[in-house]
Amino acid sequence: MTAKGKVTAEKLISDPKSAGIDFRKPVFYYYNNDDKGDHFGLIGTVLNTEDLKNFCNYLAEENGGEATKEYNGVNYTENDDVIVAFNDKWLIIKDMSNTKAQDVINTLLACEDLKPDMTIEGNESFKHMLKGNGVAQTLIRGKAFNESVLKNNPVLINSESALKNISDLDYILNLDAKDGELYIDYETLATTEESRKKLEEYKNVANNIAGDYANSIDKDAILSFIVNFNGKEAFKVLEKNGFKDEYIAMAKPYLEAINGDIAFTFNTVKANLKELDMRYFMHLNDTQPFMALKAMFSEIPNIKEVSENEFSLSMSDMLPVSELVTELGLADESENPNPGNIMSYFGVNKNKDLYATLSINNKAFDKVKNPIEKGNYNERTSYIRLNFIALSDLIKLINKNKGQENDYEFKTMMRFFDLIDYIEAYSTKDQKGKMRCMMQNKEKNALATFFGEIISTVNS
Repeated sequence: MTAKGKVTAEKLISDPKSAGIDFRKPVFYYYNNDDKGDHFGLIGTVLNTEDLKNFCNYLAEENGGEATKEYNGVNYTENDDVIVAFNDKWLIIKDMSNTKAQDVINTLLACEDLKPDMTIEGNESFKHMLKGNGVAQTLIRGKAFNESVLKNNPVLINSESALKNISDLDYILNLDAKDGELYIDYETLATTEESRKKLEEYKNVANNIAGDYANSIDKDAILSFIVNFNGKEAFKVLEKNGFKDEYIAMAKPYLEAINGDIAFTFNTVKANLKELDMRYFMHLNDTQPFMALKAMFSEIPNIKEVSENEFSLSMSDMLPVSELVTELGLADESENPNPGNIMSYFGVNKNKDLYATLSINNKAFDKVKNPIEKGNYNERTSYIRLNFIALSDLIKLINKNKGQENDYEFKTMMRFFDLIDYIEAYSTKDQKGKMRCMMQNKEKNALATFFGEIISTVNS
């Protein structure tokens, strides 16, 4: 970015109205994807036509584009396959992959004559989105989203059948911030009676988390995850919603065997793999489908059966810990390069818990120092927590050992990582949920913290 560009960027962040756009009123952004590619657009309210024209001309000069032109009271400029057009009321920014400049100009000229039922303004989900009281809201239209997802998964999914069953669901996101916290609420909306019935079916796939493995899941780990899952109900949904028969038949015995909590934790990794602790749990109502694994394990060298259907494996028999430490970039010459033997324990116990661990010192059901608390998962169907302080420490260690700690892009990324304490997200049976980004600075609005860092980065 040029020196002039930095000055302009700083001015826009500190004084957004200098761009001529009224950010006190909603700015609408839309995106779609079809066979012709990605399409996007932005619609806003003009605050000052001359300021906006000057800003567009500056951007054109900075990027080698064309200055604004005028047609019937509409100012417009075309740069890099994008058109920016505005009159004294409205601003439209749109990609030109499937439109012409004149079409966008004509849209602006016709704005005064458009009625709500001719636009998305009359859509019930759009109206619901506008009720959000955060700083930004997003409506994800089910049909467009599902078409985009399903067309990229033709192997597993019969797209036509699946799309028919889930395209009438829309998704609402609401972003807001307060001191020390940035959060996004989400909910799923049924737009037809049939889709409302579908949502009721989906509710049966996950019950509230029981917390059976909570004492073995460390809330201070790099990653912690718990979800409740009813495999039989999940199979019914998949069967009705377009998964191909050959995959359904393959998955059925395994899915229907699962009923209860599924949990995973990846604990803090220090230099030389100290305190490595990775654990996975899954509660079964039928262990038989997983007994085939026993025969497979018996064929692998160095695996020992410690009790019926429970096994252990010394990872050092396969790869010395010191070599693994070096390979992962976790070596620290100031400490013992080999802190101990990495052991893996796995199998199915008498309580029908399928489990697997990878650890220096711990077994699967050993209680951790700071377990996930009931308040984190109570009345929730899923809960996930990502510890950014621990993650940041791990990334810094790896980059230091690779000699990349002074890389500009790495240092820029870590400036933003170091703002965050942790991120957590959860869902509930009523198809709602929340994601919270908790900042290390608890006394300052989270958005102000992020924008302040952006200004500081621009100036550096």
